[in-house]
Amino acid sequence: MSTLVEIEEAAEQLDHTEKLHLMETLWDGLSRKGAGLESPAWHKEILEERRERVAAGKEGYSEWGDAKRDIRTLNSELRTALSKQQGSKFEVS
Repeated sequence: MSTLVEIEEAAEQLDHTEKLHLMETLWDGLSRKGAGLESPAWHKEILEERRERVAAGKEGYSEWGDAKRDIRTLNSELRTALSKQQGSKFEVS
């Protein structure tokens, strides 16, 4: 059996498509076998705190599409600000 380091090194040699396929395979395996895993107690505590904040009107939920758009906007604004701050030293990709 390969060591984790050997597996990581082999994964680095894969092209983009192969890496995506590997991720899908790993995720499928985790999804099938992960049903019996229990979350740590602190997960439940955090979720309960968040539910309480939503119920109290202190927080709310966002649709996933809206959340992704907001994250992209914030990321773009941050990159622009950093680019201006650092001048030509910072390349925005």
